[in-house]
Amino acid sequence: MRALTAILVSLLLFTTPFASAQSPAQKKANATPEQPAQRSLPLSDSERTAAVRKDLDRMRSLLQQMQTNLAFVDTRQSALGHQFDLQIQMWQLLIDDLDHLTAAEQRAPDGATTTRGRE
Repeated sequence: MRALTAILVSLLLFTTPFASAQSPAQKKANATPEQPAQRSLPLSDSERTAAVRKDLDRMRSLLQQMQTNLAFVDTRQSALGHQFDLQIQMWQLLIDDLDHLTAAEQRAPDGATTTRGRE
């Protein structure tokens, strides 16, 4: 679970530059009201899984924005377009992997999840 948390934190840190590169119309469309401060008590497994699912939904939204932005990259800038494409593929793999891990965690709530040989 620590590895999953570390991955999520690093993903959120890396998505910040892409979120700030949105157009004003996209920012208004994706605006969410401020949420209350996080509570200091440890989360239960179901709350943690729900939080991860919420983070995954946000990551999917950001990935979709990246894919939309890729369509506007000038074709003369092929290296830049290729870099965006590689980053989109990497994020898709990571999101799919996290999806798999959370699904496995839901199937085995006692913490005995499989990690497909990664850790």
